[in-house]
Amino acid sequence: MSISFQEELTKLSAECKRHIRAGKIDLYSSGLKEIAKLLVREERFLDALKVMIPAFYIDLSGFGRAPYLDGWLCQMLSAAVINAGIERQELVGLYLELIHADFVPNHTMSVKDSLYLFQLCVDQKTAQAQYVLSQI
Repeated sequence: MSISFQEELTKLSAECKRHIRAGKIDLYSSGLKEIAKLLVREERFLDALKVMIPAFYIDLSGFGRAPYLDGWLCQMLSAAVINAGIERQELVGLYLELIHADFVPNHTMSVKDSLYLFQLCVDQKTAQAQYVLSQI
């Protein structure tokens, strides 16, 4: 018997809640990426962006490891933006709506700087974004 979309989403959401309550922010980010995969599979690209953006920001925060860019996530962000048909200004607005300076404690960079790296990744300039991140 296969699990339905809603059942899988509910299961993944519950896992994410457990991780965030336990303070396991890095695992929360991984859970968000699993939800994003599910949403992309269902072609719900705007919803996928809404969970990929926080995962992207958390990865840059360095929780559980050094700040990093997930190559898979960068590719998925770029594809989701194209498939959602979202314009640049709308995308920036969505990012700033979801991400605030206090989203995670002690972030390694400002929201503005993280937005710059995000835009590079969406534009498929991940190598350039990696270089910028290595200089911080």
